[in-house]
Amino acid sequence: MKIEVYSDYVCPFCYMGKVVLDAVYYIQAISIIKIFLYSLLTYV
Repeated sequence: MKIEVYSDYVCPFCYMGKVVLDAVYYIQAISIIKIFLYSLLTYV
């Protein structure tokens, strides 16, 4: 019996999970930047 492992195989569900996590991260980062800019504008 021979077992071969292909390291370049990416599980599509794992990839989608990473995409979702990245999207959540960027959405949070954008909202933090917007809050920061808003506080700068209202401070002046």
